[in-house]
Amino acid sequence: ALGGTLEPLLLRGLIDLGNELDWVGQHLELLILVIGFTVLLLLLEVPIEATSLRLGRRLENRLRMAFLAKIPRLNDRYFASRLVSDMTQRAHDLRQLQMLPEYGTRFLRVCFQLLFTIIGIIWIAAGSPLLAMLALLTALGFSVLIQPLMAERDMRVRAHAGGLSRYYLDTLLGLIPLRTHSAAQAMRREHESLLVEWVRAARSLYSSQALVQGIALTLNTGFAVWIVLRYIAQGGEASGVLLLLYWTLNLPQLSQEMAVQAQQYPSLRNSVLRILEPLGAPEENNAIANGSQCEQMLPGQEPAQPQTGVAIDLTDITVIASGHTILHDINLSIAPGEHVAILGASGAGKSSLIGL
Repeated sequence: ALGGTLEPLLLRGLIDLGNELDWVGQHLELLILVIGFTVLLLLLEVPIEATSLRLGRRLENRLRMAFLAKIPRLNDRYFASRLVSDMTQRAHDLRQLQMLPEYGTRFLRVCFQLLFTIIGIIWIAAGSPLLAMLALLTALGFSVLIQPLMAERDMRVRAHAGGLSRYYLDTLLGLIPLRTHSAAQAMRREHESLLVEWVRAARSLYSSQALVQGIALTLNTGFAVWIVLRYIAQGGEASGVLLLLYWTLNLPQLSQEMAVQAQQYPSLRNSVLRILEPLGAPEENNAIANGSQCEQMLPGQEPAQPQTGVAIDLTDITVIASGHTILHDINLSIAPGEHVAILGASGAGKSSLIGL
């Protein structure tokens, strides 16, 4: 950020020095100085970007491991209230977590570059420090005030988009029952209603973003023009007008970029909260109780058999359906808490036996 702010100052110095240099060797030394400055900025930027990407990969890997370890311990009621497509989308959106460190790096870079630009403006236009600070506070305050509005609208768009994605997958899974009951027209009406709500939410979000960016750009451009005109009116040096004009015109761009970065925060926050929601869900009580009992048992001690349960006894059972004998003379005895596996070829009557 500091290097980006010093670039125009360095170029201004080069313009002044270019008129005073006489021989070719001095021009070459000046060119080497510029190249060295560029290489230094590159050497500073590469480690920062590499560290940001590495943190993003580690964060995604850790959360994927936590997500996969948490899912088997969740209660059945948690999955009963959520569709398969919803859990699939959450697992797929884990890749978005790689963007968090990069987003933080970009936001900090823009903030510091904006701060250094304000310091440069105050340094050149010493008679307008309050005006420069007012421009900075206006840009920051406006970005903060719009966050609740943008977060609400973004969450509404994501909710409708999630509903549409679940709708497509669940429709494919239930395609045979839909055709059997001739429910295609009802499904079309439901899809149309979901699509209309999603379009309205997206239009509201993008209209708000365009309005906010327009207002921010207008305010910041007005402050930039005001600062330059006041500097000229106070009799400022002509050599500093070009640099001040560059910094003041760069101020709206930096403020708008900071506003865009701030607008991405609600989107990333809503995505992360939706992804991490299963990690905070309560685990199955039986699994926790059984796990604590197993930890307290000695290595050679066998687990105690459950004391509660129902015994099942079937004697000479015969099942006939539509004139066909499905089960004949079945004798079965199941003790309380006993685990039983039912094996057999297709059509042998396994489902009928379980139904009994």
